[in-house]
Amino acid sequence: MAPVMEFLSMRLKAGQSAINDPSTNEAKIMTEAQKYIKDFGGNSFVKTAVRVEDPDLVQVFVVWDSMDEHKKFTAQPGYKEFAGKIFSAGENGSASLQFYDISPVPTEALNSPVTEILQVYLPTAEATESKQSEFEDSAKSFFKAIEPVCGGRLNVQTSGWSVGEIDTDKVDGGKAKVYMALIGWQSIAAHMEVRETKEFREHSAIFANVKVEMFHVK
Repeated sequence: MAPVMEFLSMRLKAGQSAINDPSTNEAKIMTEAQKYIKDFGGNSFVKTAVRVEDPDLVQVFVVWDSMDEHKKFTAQPGYKEFAGKIFSAGENGSASLQFYDISPVPTEALNSPVTEILQVYLPTAEATESKQSEFEDSAKSFFKAIEPVCGGRLNVQTSGWSVGEIDTDKVDGGKAKVYMALIGWQSIAAHMEVRETKEFREHSAIFANVKVEMFHVK
């Protein structure tokens, strides 16, 4: 079975420090969580990061060998206690969990100095297989078009679609298929420089008529 990427987003409790300070209780919880997941097995990559634009928002990425491996993890006797400890660091109701078929596995993108996360929301009613394929082809053309102006600033890009539909307030109807691209950059400044190029502006029209969310994690 194909690998699947778990994407957890959770807002830390008001007033708590960001997890990239290793002295905080939140950082210790997340470090323990990464070890617990890795030791369980059935996965090839685990990373905890914070959203640069909103440091109280923690993002956890886990690449499972398959969805069945994730299900084995959540079915184990110790999972309830593990999950309770993780969610104790977050605001009630702030956690959201999504899964993506990402190819290639985004290890290199997420190990870059900074990673751009690009999410494009297609309302479920419009997200036919042909529409998804058409958008994915356009996205690949976009990344290929800007590659010459990136120089050594862009490390790697990988992408894929959500597994099933996602509940969201970003589209009419409240449900969407989501395309996610993970782009590894040398810095946020490098990404911003590329966005100002003629090549970027000329080929970014594919994002004009869809709901897009973009942020950075590190």
